[in-house]
Amino acid sequence: MRAYLAFLGVVVASACATTHGATFSFASDTNADDPTWDQQANILTDYADLVFVDLLVDIDEDGPLDAVEFNHVRFDAEIELQFVSSVPMPGGLFLHIFEADGWFMFDDAAAGPVLSATFFDAAFTALGPVNMIGSSAALQGFDANIGAVHYTPGQPLIDLGLTEFTAPEDFAFTLTDINDGMGAPLDAGVLGPFDAEGSYSGSAVPAPGSLALLALGSLLHVRRRH
Repeated sequence: MRAYLAFLGVVVASACATTHGATFSFASDTNADDPTWDQQANILTDYADLVFVDLLVDIDEDGPLDAVEFNHVRFDAEIELQFVSSVPMPGGLFLHIFEADGWFMFDDAAAGPVLSATFFDAAFTALGPVNMIGSSAALQGFDANIGAVHYTPGQPLIDLGLTEFTAPEDFAFTLTDINDGMGAPLDAGVLGPFDAEGSYSGSAVPAPGSLALLALGSLLHVRRRH
């Protein structure tokens, strides 16, 4: 017990002194039975309200604490895509660029919302011929002069001490296997329907007042699990 309390004190002290962020992620294959994304008429959503993922939350970024895993949480999202331009690239391909505004969240059936995010002026980009996108794409956003990302912790993260986030905040989704590798048509700035696999990572900085609580709550959570 004394060794544990000593270690706890060290982690609390380092948490108070650091500005490292918390990171969040899920792998595409944790939703093994369905695609991750569905897109219709430039509206990108979770696939059929059936996307369940294993969300990893690393509360001290690259620090000594293990990531906390939230198993089988529901992923929800709704994102509006607005066509911006198609930029010629070497080899006859084009980089198709869309502005993206929307939200996404992770919800636990028993504990309620774990984490949610809203954003505007993010970017959805994909390579392809002039009139279509290929089998992969990227959706990403971060705090900048013309855009913003805002994360809100739910009760499961508040219980760990993550009570509030501050800038910089960011996210990135990768989309793969679009329409089983066939890609999707692009006509006058409007994407044809597609489904896709997807993975996610993001980060945010815990507000200064929550750092000590973060370390205490995290270690107590880990101790309870053992």
